[in-house]
Amino acid sequence: MFNSIRFILILLYFVAFSSLLAKEVETPASPPCINAINRPCTALVLGGGGARGGAHLGVIRQLESQNIPIDIIVGTSIGAFIGGLYASGSSPDEIHKILTELNWGSGYRDRVYRDEMPMRRKHQRDEFPIRLDLGVDLDGIKMPKGVLLGQAMAELVVQAFGVQPDLAHFDQLPIPFRAVATNLINRDAVVLDSGSLVSAVQASMSIPGVVRPMQLNGLLLVDGGVANNLPISIAKQLGAERVIAVDIEAPLKTQDQLNSAPNNCPVF
Repeated sequence: MFNSIRFILILLYFVAFSSLLAKEVETPASPPCINAINRPCTALVLGGGGARGGAHLGVIRQLESQNIPIDIIVGTSIGAFIGGLYASGSSPDEIHKILTELNWGSGYRDRVYRDEMPMRRKHQRDEFPIRLDLGVDLDGIKMPKGVLLGQAMAELVVQAFGVQPDLAHFDQLPIPFRAVATNLINRDAVVLDSGSLVSAVQASMSIPGVVRPMQLNGLLLVDGGVANNLPISIAKQLGAERVIAVDIEAPLKTQDQLNSAPNNCPVF
């Protein structure tokens, strides 16, 4: 009898303890502007612009030197990359080191070099020298959705951010953060605010036609610059009363300048 009672008490203890854990995990994220007490909520909006993204870091340094607090960060493409690093706790010096040490060229190749291949793979490439990224299904021949499959880009982002846990909400970061991508189906802007920070940043940087679109949250996503390259409106929707926006987009080329493939490619 005594053992039965003790077993029931232990069981009730574990049930109660499990309920407390469940409540702790399910606690909703705080509103983005909760840290703005007795002052306007300030958002930092970082636009897309490719290699010109280093300008974002200069702005962040100035904001820190002036002791200007940032309550929300919203970024598109390279703006999501730098904004995500800063929001997750990286200092300007750490971000500078990442930008200068990353092999950016490796992010835009999905093929390994010959000296990186196992011997069997080398023999296969020698026997079948013509390599086309084509597939076949019931509807016929399938072309790739992008020049690059995205694995190298994913590895590049992982190298920059390190291993990151999935988050119930990006408001849990040191600074609340949003990455902006584009729904390839309807060209609408998609605000990524939870889950994998690495995947969100990668989706926001997936240049259409160059990097294969990312399937995330049931959507086919590409670079956010297609839909909203400077997402000020999203920052305001989140409650921002003041917006510091950094626009690094290059002006459109004239018809005479659009005379080669590199010139015709947008840089987000």
